[in-house]
Amino acid sequence: MSREYQDLYLAALGRGLHVGAYASGDNHLGQPGAFQGGLTGLVARGLTRGSIYDGFRQHQTYGTTGARVLLRFEINGQKMGDTLESPKDPILDVGLLGTAPFQKVDVYRQGNVVKSLPGEGKTKFHWTGALPKEPGAAESYFFVKAYQEDGQTVWSSPIWVR
Repeated sequence: MSREYQDLYLAALGRGLHVGAYASGDNHLGQPGAFQGGLTGLVARGLTRGSIYDGFRQHQTYGTTGARVLLRFEINGQKMGDTLESPKDPILDVGLLGTAPFQKVDVYRQGNVVKSLPGEGKTKFHWTGALPKEPGAAESYFFVKAYQEDGQTVWSSPIWVR
């Protein structure tokens, strides 16, 4: 995600909008991702039109700069795009399968990095841990952004926690 687009994404989230992450590099010739643009990943119950539309409506999406990375991000068992109640510190669970080794994975809360994890030079990454909600905020949002050693990045849609 370029700095310009990341700033727009963070501004929308900062205004309280519940929006999901996506990326695009398509053209009108049926060549998805062919023009150095991004790709959108989607979590769906199945490969039906209804399931895919549901995934988009529920913001169960993530974006990449073009690499075909697989990302799973949950909090207390809830998927990207969800809003949940958590009286205790939420438990985050991040899983990635990259196309190149990961350099690092950053966890964001309210648009700021609150945890930076080393990728350890592996293409497979998993982390589970508890992080506090934003002090004094009625609702906190969390998302992750991972950086591969080849310069490719992937970022999740947020999960909102009350």
